Amino acid sequence: VVLIDRVRNRAPVLANRLLGYLSRLFNFASERGVIEGSPCTRIRKPEETPRDRVLTDDEIKTLWNALDLENTDIDIYRVSKLALKMILLTGQRPGEVAGMRFDEIDADDFWNVPAGRRKSGDPNRVPLVGMAQEIVKQAKVYSGKSVFIFKSSHTKGKKSRPIHRHALSRAISRHWQEMGFDKKWTPHDLRRTMRTRLAEMGVSDIIAERVLGHKLQGMMAVYNQHSYDEEKREALEKWENKLKSIVEKKSNVIRLEVHHG
Repeated sequence: VVLIDRVRNRAPVLANRLLGYLSRLFNFASERGVIEGSPCTRIRKPEETPRDRVLTDDEIKTLWNALDLENTDIDIYRVSKLALKMILLTGQRPGEVAGMRFDEIDADDFWNVPAGRRKSGDPNRVPLVGMAQEIVKQAKVYSGKSVFIFKSSHTKGKKSRPIHRHALSRAISRHWQEMGFDKKWTPHDLRRTMRTRLAEMGVSDIIAERVLGHKLQGMMAVYNQHSYDEEKREALEKWENKLKSIVEKKSNVIRLEVHHG
């Protein structure tokens, strides 16, 4: 119970997952007669509240300004700033973006996320449009000879490694108020924000879900083997244009100058 409570204080959902794993472990031991009964049977599993945080236009602009590499007021590792931008641009999971490799990008500017690095266990082809390509170029300055686009500043011996997705979460946890936000958010909320904006722009659910790398459901998954590569590119180009209009929008605040006679 103490272990679960400690985890729940910082990560409620993770605590429920841990309780599930421990329950299966102790149930197995109980069935085999190793222990008399599972200690997890009397631990209540709190109900989970689905997250629904989506950033507004003003919040997206605030974020983009905070993640500017020249903005030294927000003390976030520059590579982490670039990775967070990439999540918002592509809608991919934080862990997938954090582990991006140069050899995953092909000559047609598709980022081929391998099955082994995806939660769903199947590969995904993500078109990299202009702004995403620029982020890769910017990250190259910090990655050097590493195979990882978003290289961690911490290395083991001579072997480089990518930043960890938890580093992105910690960066936001430490700086979200400093950035100018009134409500906390997570890197995964950037993925939800991008998906929501695709729907708002009229991108069909099938294409939007394929952009995120979700599988088609039911019989459609069996009979529809179309890659949607070009449709995904069109959707991401549409999102890029929308994102540009948001971050480049001028403030409506009018400064009044007072002249003293």
